[in-house]
Amino acid sequence: MDSLGTGGLGSGGSAAPSAAEMSQAQNALNVMILQLLNNQVRKTCFDKCFGSRFSDRMSKNEQICLAKCMDRMYEAHTIVMKASAEMAQNLNVPGGGADLG
Repeated sequence: MDSLGTGGLGSGGSAAPSAAEMSQAQNALNVMILQLLNNQVRKTCFDKCFGSRFSDRMSKNEQICLAKCMDRMYEAHTIVMKASAEMAQNLNVPGGGADLG
């Protein structure tokens, strides 16, 4: 081990992750986010549209409620993701967004 302590993590001569590795990691993250969103939509919308009553078939009103609820949730998610990306981009621009004084 040298005086900087590089004998631990990050040693071994490996450089930063390749573009393919970064893409694969981003895809895995996107899949996880989509799964979490789907689970939340399912829970929220089923609770809202069905409550504790279940029958063998969905009524027309239940179908409409479920479709509208899911549309609203996905639209809200899209808006939040766009706003988050815009905020992150503004923070990364030199002189943009970080000037508080």
